[in-house]
Amino acid sequence: MNIFENINTAFSQANIDVVIDSEQQKDMTRTFKELGLDSLDLFNFFLELDALTGKQIPESEFDKIKNISDVIEIYK
Repeated sequence: MNIFENINTAFSQANIDVVIDSEQQKDMTRTFKELGLDSLDLFNFFLELDALTGKQIPESEFDKIKNISDVIEIYK
């Protein structure tokens, strides 16, 4: 699975109605707040993404992740 598939699967498994289109640059730079996500949504999203990728991101890194581009950079 590529990173975009993992991201979209993690959103789906966390019951978040967001789909990222890898062809749309605006999807990469919109903040999580602009996507309508709150802190609980993000927590659940990262739990799912960690499980899918096998990579755990330390909580101290969460504040640095503001958009999908940041997620891609950290999880690649």
